[in-house]
Amino acid sequence: MIKRKILFVIYIFSLLINYDFYVNAYYEPGEEIIENNKPEYRSIDDLLKELKEERKLINQQKLDEINQKKLQEQNENGESQDEIHTQEPTKPKKDTDNENIPKLIVRLRGKHSPKYLCSYDFIISDDNKEIELTKEIINNYNLLIKKPSLKVRPGEIINFEFVPNCKSLKAHIWDEENETLKEVKVKRGCIEVPDLDKKIVIVITGNFSNGYIKYGIVLDIRK
Repeated sequence: MIKRKILFVIYIFSLLINYDFYVNAYYEPGEEIIENNKPEYRSIDDLLKELKEERKLINQQKLDEINQKKLQEQNENGESQDEIHTQEPTKPKKDTDNENIPKLIVRLRGKHSPKYLCSYDFIISDDNKEIELTKEIINNYNLLIKKPSLKVRPGEIINFEFVPNCKSLKAHIWDEENETLKEVKVKRGCIEVPDLDKKIVIVITGNFSNGYIKYGIVLDIRK
């Protein structure tokens, strides 16, 4: 009986020895196994998107807290929410006087600059009443001649145009010696620079249905 057991053990052992069992310590798995066991990592775009959503949520929570505090303060002050929503922001008042004053466009060599407009005197006639809108009344030409000037040459053509258009346009040159205004010929809103070599003041007058306006312009004539 014992011999049979020994023979049986030897037989099993011989079978195990003959079995082709190979173990490689340097065995590397195939690509399919690597892909299947590869851990999933989130992309940077997904992380950034999640971060933005979290920030929006945090900002919204802060905004809700601020609004809640404002509502509490308003309730403490006795102000209702409806009254607060119906309040309109104050709008700046428009300068109606400046809206009523016609603008003068001065063109020299195709260019226009308003910095040469020295002064104006605007009178509105309504029901035999005169309303004077003045920025600086043209009555002191010695003061006007010291203001910024437009450099021109004798014989050059200067064009004047009122916006809105006037019924008629006249131009005068201030005569310092006689202290009088001398009318200059105007053709289609244009004048010719006189043959002088000094600074002069030209007064442009535009007549409208509701009054007239005067602009003073300094010309620095250089030969």
